[in-house]
Amino acid sequence: MLFRASALALGFLLVPLSAHAGGLFVPDVGARALSMGGAYVAGGDDLTALWYNPANLAAKGGGRFEVDLTLNFRSVSWQRAPDESVRPDAFPFVDNRNAPPIPVPGLFGSWDFGVKGLAVALGIYAPMNGTLRFTDTGPQRYTVIRSGSFVVFFHLGIAYEITPWLRVGAGLFLNSVFFDQRLAVNLGLGAPEDRTYDVIIDVYGTQHGLANFNVGVWVKPIPGANIEVGASFFPGRRARATGTARVTPPRDLAALLTVNGNQADFEIDFPWFVRAGIAWRIGDFATVEANYVYEGWSSLQSIKIYPKDVSLSIGTLQDFPVPELSLDRHWKDTHSVRAGGEVSVWKRIGLVARAGYFFESGAVPDAYVSIGSTDTNKHGVTVGAGATFGPISLHLGYAHVFFTDKNIAGSQMRLTNPLNRDNASIIGNGNYRFAHDMVTAGIGGNF
Repeated sequence: MLFRASALALGFLLVPLSAHAGGLFVPDVGARALSMGGAYVAGGDDLTALWYNPANLAAKGGGRFEVDLTLNFRSVSWQRAPDESVRPDAFPFVDNRNAPPIPVPGLFGSWDFGVKGLAVALGIYAPMNGTLRFTDTGPQRYTVIRSGSFVVFFHLGIAYEITPWLRVGAGLFLNSVFFDQRLAVNLGLGAPEDRTYDVIIDVYGTQHGLANFNVGVWVKPIPGANIEVGASFFPGRRARATGTARVTPPRDLAALLTVNGNQADFEIDFPWFVRAGIAWRIGDFATVEANYVYEGWSSLQSIKIYPKDVSLSIGTLQDFPVPELSLDRHWKDTHSVRAGGEVSVWKRIGLVARAGYFFESGAVPDAYVSIGSTDTNKHGVTVGAGATFGPISLHLGYAHVFFTDKNIAGSQMRLTNPLNRDNASIIGNGNYRFAHDMVTAGIGGNF
């Protein structure tokens, strides 16, 4: 009984606190940059340079502002492969068509304080993402039922144009992490994946004040040529957040099981980013740019969980503690190539057309792909337009991301089945389809 109680308590905590670190695709920030395929490290000169390359904040002087709003539509579907250990007809097709689009705003402002070549900027924004919504009884329930996590960046940047051919910049982040997850764990008391013994777990959590920084440089390496080169660096960071888990036991066992305590810290190593790009300005007619981006997701090999006085009571048996946990993830570094540009269409109103393309490798190995971890190889195509009316500029953009479909047959994703580990079924095999759409608009200008 002692072993079973401890295993049961372990199972309550094991899945929900690991669910926050699903497959992370980090899309682009800002309407103009997104519509150019995210190729914005060398030639990008609006205030989203805070994210791409803070040196380019000094590309323009005076006071500036920018407001962006993006709607994110995340498409995920899965047909689970048959499993003779579970009723084969228990695996209907599932998708997240009921998940609402997520609006993501961005607010930016900068000022030069009357110093030529100086820019001090502040931005509040979030990399764009989407939500997942499924039923409590679908075959995906042991991976995700609901997911809506996001990070908000509070970003202060400073840049200076040392000479007309050299700019440098740096930024300080204070981030807030918000996570919201629902999923199920099975007690393993009946047949495999018997819904009678499902435990539903809702996890909510925040972490505020997670500090980090980025640095950037911009140069014009060839005198008299309209070639610009830029690079930026964003170091990795270890995050440690506190989550709260609300456990809903099976109806037949609700009077028997009691979870004492509901908090735990979890520790995740986020990656470092390197961006580099080259841009060519063809007079005042067009700009084209190519970028390379490296993201060090191999830092996420495991997730550490530290329960805070969490225990389980079964009937009159009290306080079986939950130990510290380490969950394997084995993620990979990712590489991305990006290309984009803009061309003048009607100079009188500053009308420009934009387009872009990118390829990015996936961070999640095939063995760990799931409907909640979707970061496979991907291609993105983007289009957009902008117009200028006096001191005000308007921008629109659209992006569609084609993720590589997966037919997984060798999954290592297993059902967390704390009381019957030998009968833990594989829950990750099947056909997956993923996509992501973004529609964005922005307004900016001088003041």
